[in-house]
Amino acid sequence: MSSTPRKSLTAGDVAERLGAGWSHAAGDAAGPGGTRTGLDAFVAERIAEDERSATTDRERKEAAAKRLIISRHRRPAPGSAWAKAAPDCCEGCRFHGEGAGERPVTEDIDECPELRAVASVYDGHPAYERRWAQA
Repeated sequence: MSSTPRKSLTAGDVAERLGAGWSHAAGDAAGPGGTRTGLDAFVAERIAEDERSATTDRERKEAAAKRLIISRHRRPAPGSAWAKAAPDCCEGCRFHGEGAGERPVTEDIDECPELRAVASVYDGHPAYERRWAQA
């Protein structure tokens, strides 16, 4: 086991890992036609607010960590087979079955447990919907 200390992730590191084409406005929570709706839109908007108001390194890292979560737990990419078959599913929750029987584990992005966990810290916000609360 190495005794080399681990480097902390910065917001820049997260953006670099997500790729040059990634931005706050695209590629992280777009629904059919690029429109954000529901839980994914709510979380993306709150994270953008957090990023704008962050004044400490910890606040920037927290926002970057949340951004990384929603980059993985998102609707299918436009033009993909899943965007046509199940446009509201969560790709990050994976799929079960094989071939023609393959189905998304989370068919509705609003049911994604990871997005619900991130959203839970914003439960006092006026746009938060009680149906997103963890069961």
